[in-house]
Amino acid sequence: MESKLLLLAALPLLAAPWCLAQTEVATDDSKPSFWNTYGAQYPRMDSQLRGLFRLQAPDAQKVQLHLDKNYDMEKDSNGLWSVTTTPQAVGFHYYWFMVDGVNLSDPASDSFFGVGRHYSGSEVPSKGEDFYDTKDVPHGELRMHYYHSEITKAWRRCFVYTPPGYDKETGARYPVLFLLHGAGEDETGWGWQSRANFILDNLIAEGKAKPMILVMDNGGGGTIYLLKDDLSGFAESHAVKLENPDRNPSHHGASAIRNGMNWFGHEGAILFKANGKYYHGAVDDYEGRYSSCVAIADNIWGPYRNWHETVPCGGGTDFFQDKEGNCWCAFFGNDAAAPWREMPGIVRVDFDPAGKIFVAKTQPAFVLQDPKP
Repeated sequence: MESKLLLLAALPLLAAPWCLAQTEVATDDSKPSFWNTYGAQYPRMDSQLRGLFRLQAPDAQKVQLHLDKNYDMEKDSNGLWSVTTTPQAVGFHYYWFMVDGVNLSDPASDSFFGVGRHYSGSEVPSKGEDFYDTKDVPHGELRMHYYHSEITKAWRRCFVYTPPGYDKETGARYPVLFLLHGAGEDETGWGWQSRANFILDNLIAEGKAKPMILVMDNGGGGTIYLLKDDLSGFAESHAVKLENPDRNPSHHGASAIRNGMNWFGHEGAILFKANGKYYHGAVDDYEGRYSSCVAIADNIWGPYRNWHETVPCGGGTDFFQDKEGNCWCAFFGNDAAAPWREMPGIVRVDFDPAGKIFVAKTQPAFVLQDPKP
């Protein structure tokens, strides 16, 4: 125990040279990011939604910021690197510094598990919106729970939100919402960077949501589960099999290539039925596009075949059918090259004779509008 205490006491001394520049107060209209460590003045966001980032690294030869893209930072005579970004989309953003080719978290920011590792985070506030803020209302509790899974045969961790009054009202029954994270994230995502507990606190206080239990676990695993009728657990599970996978490396991202290209994708898993067929898939980097890709099966358990790109640059998608029988794809444009970058969208889709999904040639007028405001 003594050696651990000595190490912890030394950490502030080691970090100090990297943090000095973060304590200077800006003279413009920018404000420190919500997720800055205590006392840190940078990163900051200004009224134009631009990010201002700094890093003290006097011996570095080249420093870049990775946010929505890579930004070259400029160094002053004191070894302080700085950059101002282009306007950013409202919401939470992962970021990191690249110092002489090495990715580093910002010592002035809290750490978050995203894109498969811990990195820094900043937030661009949404003007006039406070549904995720900490308010003077009754608060529930966010609890960390360890359990042994009979499915994975291993110990797992989940986070559970319980509403205000949960421990006092021992006879009450509550609805349960199971909420899974995005790709590259884990069970901490919704309760930490997404502030799901404060969102529910506020909704319950305003009468916009019923008191409920929120369970946030670590998703993934390439398995489809059938729930019991009473939703108390899994009735059965089946590993998903993909037959004749597409092994063209230009149709996959780096993580898929490392895993033999025998998979459905790495984000935004979907499962639906259309025209008597089952469709299962996720996002992959198809020819450099961040696209939704799916495979087709006659049975929900598979095997799945004919893995293919559906909506180019679509990113995470949902498919549905309207009352007239038209099929649609709703998506959020994460693709860097898409004109709808970081914007929601919708497009009509059709099916070819083999069941493959493609963007319909004929679209209603509202789909063809310029997505840029």
